[in-house]
Amino acid sequence: MKETRQFRVYKHKFSSPLHTAHGVWAEKESILLRKQSENGQVSFGEISLTPFFYSYEINDVLPIVRSWVSGEDFFNNELVDSAMGSLECDLWKNEIGIVNRNPVLIAEISNFNSTPSVISKSFKKKIGIRRVEEEIVEVKRFLENLSPDSKLRLDANESLSMKELLTWNESFKDESQIQFIEQPFPRDKLEELFLVQEKIDIPLALDESLVWKNDLSYFEQQNWTGFFVLKPYLLSDWKETIRFLKENSNRSVVSTSFESPFGYECVCRCASYSGVDAGLDRNLFRNSSIEFPNHHQNPLRPFSVTSSMLDRLWANL
Repeated sequence: MKETRQFRVYKHKFSSPLHTAHGVWAEKESILLRKQSENGQVSFGEISLTPFFYSYEINDVLPIVRSWVSGEDFFNNELVDSAMGSLECDLWKNEIGIVNRNPVLIAEISNFNSTPSVISKSFKKKIGIRRVEEEIVEVKRFLENLSPDSKLRLDANESLSMKELLTWNESFKDESQIQFIEQPFPRDKLEELFLVQEKIDIPLALDESLVWKNDLSYFEQQNWTGFFVLKPYLLSDWKETIRFLKENSNRSVVSTSFESPFGYECVCRCASYSGVDAGLDRNLFRNSSIEFPNHHQNPLRPFSVTSSMLDRLWANL
């Protein structure tokens, strides 16, 4: 059997627009890759176009993809490298007999007015949207309704000043249920994050600041003591990402860039290597006809969506 290569352009509107610190995001665009090897093994990859982090658009990478499909030489970029890495990684092999089939718990995204779910044990709230004093009051109110064994993550999405971060720390330095504050400073202020982590009591987490480096070992060498929020399809080397997850399982959160069902299944499988509840909320695609119910469970069961199931979906796109 000869190796076959295919691609699909994928566009999927969110059930409601996603408001971020960088702007409004209303639709997911990707280029999906499918490869069937000479021995019949099927695998999938995704060029996960993500506004505000990479500036690539579909037409920027389509020529590369067409060259790959035809077997011609092509020039890679970060997103293409990631898609190719996921095609080749071991997560598509031995689906039935795979050893690591750990369930993956998902952190629940909550707004300030909601009551915490009794099912989830980890929650995530956006901060840095309104005045810090208002948000601190709302977080305190939310914590009052949180079970003692639950954790709350605060996602600042690069929106805090040093003064505001210190205010958050002063307000919650004795609150053990705050798991971390995610990405308080803009990505170009990484050195300030390294310095401030030694001066505050609340752990910090890095997220898309990893993208510009694409070298997780750099942060290990710099003795980053906090958490890492990893979006595998925004990192170019899947083998390195999986290596890092295995060695830093207790402080690595696997997160989504709102992939298609194909890429999302690969990310779910990747998350089974982490010991920390994942950031894999899928509500933006709930009730879509092409979604798998298995992808909307908490906990998730990686590998419950098989390559053959994805292949059937592929045929109907």
